[in-house]
This record gives sequence, C-alpha cells and structure tokens, in this order.
Amino acid sequence: MYVSLIQNAALLVALCTFYSLISRLRRDGEVWPRILAGLLFGGVAVAGMNMPFHYAPGIIYDGRSIVLSMAGLFGGWSTGGIAALMAALYRVHLGGPGMWAGLATVLGCTITGRIFRRAFGDRPERLGILSFYGLGISAHIVMLVCQLLVQPWPTGIAVISRIWMPVMMVFPVATVLMGVLLGNEESRIVAERSLRDLTTELEQRVGQRTAELEGANEVLEAFAYSVSHDLREPLRAISGFAEIIARRHRDSLNEEARHYFDNILEASSRMDELITNLLAYSRLGKEVSPLKTIALSPLVAEILSESGSGQIARDAEIVVQPDLPVVTGNRTLLRQILSNLIENALKYRRGGVSHRVEIGAAMEGSRVVVRVSDNGIGIATEHHDRIFNIFQRLHSPDDSAGTGIGLAIVKKAVELMGGTVGVESRPGEGSVFWVKLPAGVIAGNEGGHDEKKSRYFAR
Repeated sequence: MYVSLIQNAALLVALCTFYSLISRLRRDGEVWPRILAGLLFGGVAVAGMNMPFHYAPGIIYDGRSIVLSMAGLFGGWSTGGIAALMAALYRVHLGGPGMWAGLATVLGCTITGRIFRRAFGDRPERLGILSFYGLGISAHIVMLVCQLLVQPWPTGIAVISRIWMPVMMVFPVATVLMGVLLGNEESRIVAERSLRDLTTELEQRVGQRTAELEGANEVLEAFAYSVSHDLREPLRAISGFAEIIARRHRDSLNEEARHYFDNILEASSRMDELITNLLAYSRLGKEVSPLKTIALSPLVAEILSESGSGQIARDAEIVVQPDLPVVTGNRTLLRQILSNLIENALKYRRGGVSHRVEIGAAMEGSRVVVRVSDNGIGIATEHHDRIFNIFQRLHSPDDSAGTGIGLAIVKKAVELMGGTVGVESRPGEGSVFWVKLPAGVIAGNEGGHDEKKSRYFAR
C-alpha cells in the first residue's frame, strides 16, 4: 500500500517539471497554455489511476486527489475543469462499485483547490507550506467524506477505517511538496510578468519624457533664435543711437547727461555680451564631433597667443607646464573650457600682489587632470558648487566684468566630453580650477617644450 502511495507522489513531482515548461510559454490573455496545462494535469491523473492501491474490486485509491486539487488551485476553472473531465471519463471507463465515489472525489478535490485559489485572491503563489498542508488535509477529508456518502455504509466504514491513516499521513505531505514546486514556478512567472509590465511602463514614460524634452528643446531653440534676432536688433539700435548722440553732441551735454549716455553704452555692451554667452551656452554640444586625441601644449599656446592683447596685457605672469599630456575630447569644447578658465584666473586679482597664473596637468590613472591656478582673491568654500551654475556671480558688475555664464559653459562642455570639473579655493589664497578628462593616446612628443617652464609676460 505504501509503495503505491509513494509511486503516486513521484508521479506528482514529474508533473511539476512538465508544468514548469508549459508555464514558461504562458502569456497574459492566452488560453491555449491553460488548456495544455489542463490536459497535462488530466493525463497525470489518468496515469495515477494506472498505479493504484486496490482495496476491493472497483475501489481504487491514487494521487488523482492531489493532481486535481493542484489543477483547481493553479489553473482555475479552465485547467481544473479539463483535468477533472479527463479523470472523470477515465474513472467511468474503469467502472466498478466505487465509480460514483471516484467521480465525487474528482469533483470535490477540484472544487477544493478552486476555493483555496479564490481565498488567496487568485494568487496561488502566496500560499506557504502551512497553507499547502491545509489544502492537502482539506482535499483528502473531502475525498474520505465522498467515500462515506457514496459507498454503501458498511463498505464505506470498512474502507475508511483501513485507508484514512496512510492517506492523511502521505497525501498532504505530497500536496505540500507539489504545491511548493508549483508555487515557486508561479512566483517566477508573476515576477517576470511584473518586470515586463514595469519595463513597458518605463519605456512609455521614457518615450513620453523624450517627447516632452524634444518639445522643450524646440522651445529653447525658438527662444535662442528670438534672442539672437528680435532682442539684438533693438539693442543695437539703442546702442547705435546712443553712440551717435554721445559722439556728435557730447560737448553740448552737461556732465549729468554725459554720465547717463555712458551708462547706456556700458549697459548695452554688457547686455550684448550676456546675449552672446547665453546663446553659446544654449547651443553648446548641439553639433559636437566625435572625440579625438588632443595635445594640450599647442592648444594652450594658441589660446595665450591670441589673447595676448587682452588679459595678458594687464601686467600678469602666466606659467605653463611643459609637455602637457594629451587628452581625449573635442577641440572646440576644450578650447572654450581653457579660454574661460584662463580668462577667469586673470580677472579676479588681489590688490598689492603681482598676479600669477599657472597652467599644468598630470595623469591620474586613465584620466588627465588639467589645473588652472591663480593667486587672486579666492572663493569661499560655500560657493564652490554654486559658481558653476548659470547666472551665478559672486561680485557685482561694478567690481568685475562678466555675465555669470562662463563657468556654467565650462561645466557643461566638460560633462559633454565625459569629464568632471571642480575648484579648490579659499578667500585671499587664490583658486585652483581642475578638469578631469579621459587621457588620449600618445603618439610621439606632441607639442612638448625643452625648457622647464614657459613664461608669458606683457607689461
């Protein structure tokens, strides 16, 4: 008897393996996997009837009660119904005095599994070991009650007295084993479905966000066009007429009027510079060519030679480290970065000190750290992050020129090349602006110098 029960339990384990294969093919809304699963459960129930424990002619016990309760639990009415129909038809085919008891068992166990599914909100993967054991106990109590109700009373009592103990000891445990295996597979299916739904939702959100960003970019481009044309035209008219009046009628104006016209010209010039820098910031990176290896030494020399008539002419010393490393970047962006940092270093000077700017670079692993340092007024620690935001100025326009966009351009350009930027500074001790960029591939000595330091003076 016990051997037959164990054989039926082994058959249930094989069922779990095949059900796992079917469940991997299941998609939301598809009916055929549930039909296939019903045929599988029904087939295993029929196979179990061919490995039965015979108590008396026509009185057969096997693992169909476990199979059908699992079919009702995991497959619902469609899978459970198909499995129950197959098992019922085969039980009718077998015939015998226990046929009606067998049919009652088929129906009762299937309904018991469906009731448990409903009790857990159609989420059978939520059942734990104790819940599966409870299902096993319930299904087989139903089975034993069916025997009592359908079979003749003396025969039913005799059968139950002999069969109830091995059935209640082995079958609920086999139900737990099968339930855990199927439950783990169901949990995997639910997790994959949730992940698929989240992925779809994320893709939709990304698509929606991309469309919003594209719309915002179009608005920004329209604004940039408006700035470059609609705002500059009246600004140029104001500046032009103010220059004509100041040039032709300056001698006939009193001191107050001349002061007002000078303010108009200065404000117009500052506004034009602000518009230029704002356009440069908005257009930055729109047409960036692929990153290439760039030698820093010749690029720095080129920038300093072209700006020699401007900032360098204000009695400053610039010291450039020889043999600067090569980096991977975009030449236009890198030129803009270095130009802005050098101009920034030359601008903020400390009174009573000979102004000095140093440009150097060093390797740090696979990156090059470019540093532009000065001995100027310095920056308080609480402003180190803020100064890289657009329109952030630490000084009034009367104290120093600038629009508050230069360092924002530096940060944006550095990030477009996959780098980082920062500053080390204290008030009264100067500043060191650093930029980390991917190192380039060295091909010979590009732009190197033999002397220890390159100095640029203009007095």
